[in-house]
Amino acid sequence: MDTTERRYLRKTEPRLNIIPMIDVMMFMLVFFVLIVLRSIPDQGLHFTLPQTDHAARMPQHSLVVNVAPGGIISLGGQHLTLAQLRTRLHARVTAGGSAPHVLIAGDRRVSLQRLVHVMSAISAAGIHDVGVAVRTTASGG
Repeated sequence: MDTTERRYLRKTEPRLNIIPMIDVMMFMLVFFVLIVLRSIPDQGLHFTLPQTDHAARMPQHSLVVNVAPGGIISLGGQHLTLAQLRTRLHARVTAGGSAPHVLIAGDRRVSLQRLVHVMSAISAAGIHDVGVAVRTTASGG
């Protein structure tokens, strides 16, 4: 072998190009971090329902849906499931012709998620005039 061949062989030795591999590893790291963050479940919010100084008066012919601390739903003194509530309210809408006003009286210890489920059942029954009962503060009179 002469010297020109040796130079040629030295120049063609395989090299490991590490920069593209680092790029791929960083991309995979970001991808997996985002997947893990999305898979962490959201925690339910538990808080005291607000009080107000000035509350609007309840319409006279309102239906009152009570939600007890254990999440128990009642309408007219009868305990109901969400499906039964939706069925009863839908029957009332179809029988009466117009949708009544519904007032949700939830205990302040009831989770927000439970109130959202109740509101969703009321909306599914075709009632969109929904209010939430609040207690007025002493200074509001």
